[in-house]
Amino acid sequence: MNQIGLKDYLESKASEWVGYNRPAVDWMITERGNRNNRLVRTMHDFPQFGEVVKQIPRPLTRQDVYDCYEEDLYKGFIATLLWNNMRQEPFHIYLYLPFLVEPIETVRERLAKVQEHLKQGDMSLEELFNAMNNPKQLQLATRINQTRFSLALDFLSSSDKIAHPLLFNQWMMSVHCALLLEEEGLSQSFYDFEERIVAGKNSSLAECYEDYCRRFGDIALWAGSGNPEFLMDWINYSEDGYLAYLLARDIIAQFRIKQGVLKLKETSNQ
Repeated sequence: MNQIGLKDYLESKASEWVGYNRPAVDWMITERGNRNNRLVRTMHDFPQFGEVVKQIPRPLTRQDVYDCYEEDLYKGFIATLLWNNMRQEPFHIYLYLPFLVEPIETVRERLAKVQEHLKQGDMSLEELFNAMNNPKQLQLATRINQTRFSLALDFLSSSDKIAHPLLFNQWMMSVHCALLLEEEGLSQSFYDFEERIVAGKNSSLAECYEDYCRRFGDIALWAGSGNPEFLMDWINYSEDGYLAYLLARDIIAQFRIKQGVLKLKETSNQ
């Protein structure tokens, strides 16, 4: 793998990821308490949530999630949370308490506002991403972290623009960072290598997100698909896509060695 660049690898695998469909997710929900066993919540504590969950298909496909959004924005968002489960681990209710205690109608209104901005195209991806973290400014936050919110943007968007909103998790940060290193030689403007790949050293995380979406859009256009979702899903959910992530991590590690941030012996465990 060290003999091939990340972008070359992605391009060489285009026949695999163009049109890729992630296998259906056989999701499940656990109702155990938190790690200290000081709190136990079940779906009985959130009856409206429980009723919505009963309506979500199992197993769950990407098209099912789109269909859920068409039926009801709250239902679609719950389906997004279930779909996002990369390793098909249980959905732990206690991890989502800040979200579950919010009135369902409030969540619907916020998602509708996000959807309207996406349809009108009156906010950049950077602005939408910032809005998630500034509820007092635009009241778009749903108290869910950036990874899950970015995936909701993906499902809510019907845009065919190059900068299509995409899932932005730690894996995709690694891939984006490695592409920057290959294409520009230095990505300190987005990533702080002393903290591994924490975005936002000299630029905002939102700027980083928009750049990431644009670069993936460019790769998708090169492959003739025009849909970067295929590539995003392939990296996150397929075996060969996982190799792309590992290659990205290797590129980052080699860069950190050259910068003197990472000692050579540290790489043996990565």
